[in-house]
Amino acid sequence: QAADTILEALEQAKRPVIMLGHGVDSSFSQQKLIRFAQKRQIPIITSVLAKSVLGYDHPLNFGCIGGAYGHRYANMIANAKSDLLLCFGISLCTRQIGTKVHEFARDAKIIRIDIDPYNLQRDIHENGINEVKLQAETGAVIDCLAKAAAPDTEGISDWLNVCTEIKENLQVVDDATPERYPNRMIADLSDMLEDTSAIAVDVGQHMVWSYQSFKNHEGQKLLFSGGHGAMGYGLPAAIGAYYATGKPTACICGDGALQMNIQELEWVKRENLPVKIMVMNNEALGMIRHLQRDYFDCLFAGTTDGCGFASCNFAEVAKAYGIPALRMLCDSVREEAPEFLEGEGPKLLEVMLEHGTFAYPKTCLGEPIHNQQPYAPKEVYDRLMEL
Repeated sequence: QAADTILEALEQAKRPVIMLGHGVDSSFSQQKLIRFAQKRQIPIITSVLAKSVLGYDHPLNFGCIGGAYGHRYANMIANAKSDLLLCFGISLCTRQIGTKVHEFARDAKIIRIDIDPYNLQRDIHENGINEVKLQAETGAVIDCLAKAAAPDTEGISDWLNVCTEIKENLQVVDDATPERYPNRMIADLSDMLEDTSAIAVDVGQHMVWSYQSFKNHEGQKLLFSGGHGAMGYGLPAAIGAYYATGKPTACICGDGALQMNIQELEWVKRENLPVKIMVMNNEALGMIRHLQRDYFDCLFAGTTDGCGFASCNFAEVAKAYGIPALRMLCDSVREEAPEFLEGEGPKLLEVMLEHGTFAYPKTCLGEPIHNQQPYAPKEVYDRLMEL
């Protein structure tokens, strides 16, 4: 019945989008859903936790939704351009769709498939108008959809072209933003970590830079703590991922996050685990510092040196444990990091960033999630909104 509801809605829609969350936890179901989307040329937008389901260069991959820091193009496509959102195992919480919940995708029909009845109690559209909630196991629904015959996709192909134009134009906007230099460094690091089975990402600005810009390949997992927001997650998760896969792993941490579980360096060294540790050190709790700058008139508390927070020389700490380590400036990573990261065994790379680092694009509180700061040029924004 759920599959029939979805197929009927697809017959009426001209601009459908599949929104895929971590609730689709079977890789077999994930691949079935991707094949379903390929047959019908439906763009896919994921939650942060589901980022690894698609390789970064998959033609149907249109980024991660995010109420604050999501991909600019994903937010525009889902929130302002689609007429049908098929939501599989994705919570649609405020971190994903923004604090003004009832304003999300107001012009689209929303169909939500979720096994959790409590998640479905929340209305996205006001009073649940133009919203269908289907309590079902996502894998079973996907199995039924996979058996359906694929229709003529000529019209949907035009929609895919619109999505591609939005993505390409807004990527140009972000690439031209000087403050996003950490994103470019993360993209460079991803090329150096191609042989890792999983990359565990801690909590902070580096998490945003990673899900925005890490170029994950098919089968390569990015691990996040998600809604737990658990600083200190990265290094233990990378250790666990190694034992789960038997293959080299990596973690990306901030200077605040690594200090939560820095003692795990002893385990990494003692067991000689092939875990490569990247520490993004801006000597601050950068995400909170950014909020304090924007909303508390630069009243910094507990976030930066001299204001209740202190960092350390992580490379020297790692060396004290006997782990090969290197400290370098961010703009040296592309040239100097590849040689250091080669080879087996544990490594720690400490990347020094400016104190005033920022995560962009970012939705200003109260604004539509598809109109993020720094704002796209008006002529670009207006043209894309008219597509």
